[in-house]
Amino acid sequence: MSDLNSSSKNIFNNSGTTTVQNVRTGTPQKASLLPLIITIGLILISLILTLTKYGKSAELFIYVLGYLATPLAVGLCMGWDSIDQRKKTKNDPWFIPKAKYSLILRILTAASFIVAYPHIHSIAKILSEYLAEFLGQA
Repeated sequence: MSDLNSSSKNIFNNSGTTTVQNVRTGTPQKASLLPLIITIGLILISLILTLTKYGKSAELFIYVLGYLATPLAVGLCMGWDSIDQRKKTKNDPWFIPKAKYSLILRILTAASFIVAYPHIHSIAKILSEYLAEFLGQA
């Protein structure tokens, strides 16, 4: 936005005029809120799957789905935010990073392990029952 006119002499003692223009169009980019929204949605889905009772045939699938939602997909969202903010900070000098988003995502990722515990426990219980039946028949 500012013009800088400076006279300078090069090695041959010639004077020249240099014009530097720094123009930024548009608004600065901010960190995306999408990973945070998706993370909250995944945790809610996992909680709903934990609290809802299903028949014996659907249990394993539902618990695996809940385990994939938390902590695996939540951890991927945390990585997505981290990589996205790092890339944009490096490539765009006007990018506005949001460290709070990253902090909240780290806290939610840790909390997602607590939410995933019932899924992990149920998967282990179901698989151990299948294994006991399989070894009992052999």
